[in-house]
Amino acid sequence: MELEEVKFLFNLYIPTYNNKTTEIDVIMIAPQGIFVFESKYYSGWIFGTESQKKWTQSLHIGYSDTQKEHFYNPIMQNEYHIKYLNNIANKNLKYYSLVVFSNDCEFKSIKRNKNSGTILIHRYELNKVINHLLTNNNQALSQSDKVKSSLSIFASK
Repeated sequence: MELEEVKFLFNLYIPTYNNKTTEIDVIMIAPQGIFVFESKYYSGWIFGTESQKKWTQSLHIGYSDTQKEHFYNPIMQNEYHIKYLNNIANKNLKYYSLVVFSNDCEFKSIKRNKNSGTILIHRYELNKVINHLLTNNNQALSQSDKVKSSLSIFASK
């Protein structure tokens, strides 16, 4: 794939409802589809399930103390992003949902549905996963004016 075929957009705010917006960390537009990235910079142990609204970060402090922080489920967060992205784009676009955590965390108990559409990875896995998705998926975006005009929504921001 030629690099000029891929476009990146960073920190994109899109409308949701009641004059609110949501921020998408990174969007990659490629011939295979729209890749939507949620990036998390957590360390320590990460616990959660795909259906839980809140996940937990557990940090070891000192010899035997731990500090626990809760954060919104990033899988749900990215699904929310894609839902509203789809509202302003062509409904037939192919989306890939990727949640990327820092290399400083360890997934301790992340329960997932086998049919989940979201890819949950560490940052060190990102290049391998993207190359796999780009190599093993056919072109999903046609060159029609309809798709081009849909993508121009993103490109003009």
